[in-house]
Amino acid sequence: MGTQEKSKTKKPDRRAERSKRLMLEAMRELILEKGPSNISVTDIVERADVGRATFYAHFEDLPDFHRYMFQQLWAGIELELEASLAASEVPVGLYQSLIPSLAIFRVVAEKQIIFKRAVNTSGTYLADMIEPLAHRLEVGLKARELAQDSDEIPQHQAALFLASALVAMLAEWILEDMPETPETMDAIYQALAEPTLKYLTST
Repeated sequence: MGTQEKSKTKKPDRRAERSKRLMLEAMRELILEKGPSNISVTDIVERADVGRATFYAHFEDLPDFHRYMFQQLWAGIELELEASLAASEVPVGLYQSLIPSLAIFRVVAEKQIIFKRAVNTSGTYLADMIEPLAHRLEVGLKARELAQDSDEIPQHQAALFLASALVAMLAEWILEDMPETPETMDAIYQALAEPTLKYLTST
């Protein structure tokens, strides 16, 4: 009886995950074709071959779906960042471990088409990277017992500054069709970010 009850509770979850996966795949295809700002709920459910009621069973509206999509995208980026850092042939320095700009430039280069479509039509997806990047930096500082604050420069504001600067550089780089390599872009970013990173990591 207990096993049957467990299987009954799992089936709706599997169906829900499958529906969400189909809608995400549909959205990714549509972004490449139309850009994110031109996509409606109708477009998504028709491409995913699910009912409109299914969409609203999981999401309140289109912005809610966009938030979910970004969460999934960022989760994938985080995994790729960690893999890139782990596979580095040279030891990863403190600054790169706190805000892995080189890995981010490389990941974005690999997903150039998707990011270019997003930046051309809407800055939403890139702008949504700012808070997670700032949070990652603050968590890294705390884990290394480097967390500090001052009346002049609160740590959270410094983290937002570094994350915002990186995202702004990414946006321009993408729009210009990435004329520089990820390594060159990272060197520029690190040179500009170093004073703030040095301040945040000083004890």
